[in-house]
Amino acid sequence: MNRIESEKDYQAELLGILRDQNGYTIRKATDFDRRFAIDREMLFGFLNDTQPETMEKLRKIHKDRLEDTIVSFINAECTKKRGSLLEVLRHGVELSGHKLELMFTKPATTFNKDLMRKYEMNRFTVMEEVWANDKERIDVVIFLNGFAIISMEDSQRTMRYISTVWSVIRSPDCSYSRQAHSSISLWTCTKSI
Repeated sequence: MNRIESEKDYQAELLGILRDQNGYTIRKATDFDRRFAIDREMLFGFLNDTQPETMEKLRKIHKDRLEDTIVSFINAECTKKRGSLLEVLRHGVELSGHKLELMFTKPATTFNKDLMRKYEMNRFTVMEEVWANDKERIDVVIFLNGFAIISMEDSQRTMRYISTVWSVIRSPDCSYSRQAHSSISLWTCTKSI
């Protein structure tokens, strides 16, 4: 691991790890749609690649307004009373009688090849220096299929802690395990931070 001495070093290290070790795609901050907190290109790439028949049917109904209609509808679902991005991601949306899945969860087994293929088509991306509005810049944003799901604000304290955690995790005293029947991954270390 490189020596982390500044916010830029930390961000470069984080983005490199996400790209090289986890398969994330690094995107430009200019791809960010501030109004809806999404990356439209990634969202519609995901929808068109994973659900081409449904997208074609919706295209016939909504014509050249399809993208704006889908984004506005998803936003309305997320912001309505008792609505949330998490619920919309988990359950998808139904638009004009057609269901759109917005993510695919990991199947419990690898027996169903189609479900595994769909799960592997989820798109994890990351952007740095994203402007949420004219006055607020976010250091790092992680996206799932175009939806901003995690934002991180760097600070010297955070950088020192993350640097320490990474060095401990990468030591021979630590091991990584995914718990059976769980989406939780755990690092176990005999070395303390």
